[in-house]
Amino acid sequence: MGVSWLLCLLPALLATASVQGLTCIQCPANTDGCSSEKGTECSPDKNAVGCYTVTEESTLEGISSAKESSKGCIAAINDALQGVLTFTFGPGWYVRINNKQCKENDCNKDNLQVPQPNNTLNGWQCPSCFAPKATTCSPVTVPCAGNENLCVKFTGQIAKAGEGAAVTPFAAQGCATPSAKNIKDKNTLVSAKYTFTFTTATSEAAQKVPSKNSGTSLAPGKVPFALFLPGVTGLLLVKLLS
Repeated sequence: MGVSWLLCLLPALLATASVQGLTCIQCPANTDGCSSEKGTECSPDKNAVGCYTVTEESTLEGISSAKESSKGCIAAINDALQGVLTFTFGPGWYVRINNKQCKENDCNKDNLQVPQPNNTLNGWQCPSCFAPKATTCSPVTVPCAGNENLCVKFTGQIAKAGEGAAVTPFAAQGCATPSAKNIKDKNTLVSAKYTFTFTTATSEAAQKVPSKNSGTSLAPGKVPFALFLPGVTGLLLVKLLS
């Protein structure tokens, strides 16, 4: 009798437990950080499975943005895209992101530091370009700096943070940190200011910047005329003087 009563009660207990949803610290994109210590329940329509916190600095709107931070609920966790991600799509076009994703209630309290720029050239290079409101861009080869030794090529859509934000297509190529290789087709990357949805995403190791002496090696059996010039000149002088 007691066992039957427990079996009847079990569905009700499970339903009651499911009413309490995940709670996360929730702050829209801002430049002042987020000091809240108590989370609020994620909206059911977000289908949240975890919380996120992210800090970002970028120039995708043509100007250098101030550091921005954001915290909230997330519908999918991608462990491969956590931590520092930086992209440089050409001179003056960059995105620097530091993000953390987690699954426990209010686990996104930490305030992260924006990745610091490193402009030291590292000997690698990538085709680079950025084109908002387009699906292709015309790259030029640009040297990479810091820890960016991966070439990436993206197409997709970008939306500013916030409900009802306009969605804009974009195309980009450039240098990136190694973890960017984990961005795949159909992935979504949430930053403090934007949500990137990648239609296509490919990456490959960056190419070495050619040395100053590159291009001077000789094909087998080929000897440049310049090497014969002193001998030819000497023979002409002998003929003239004889």
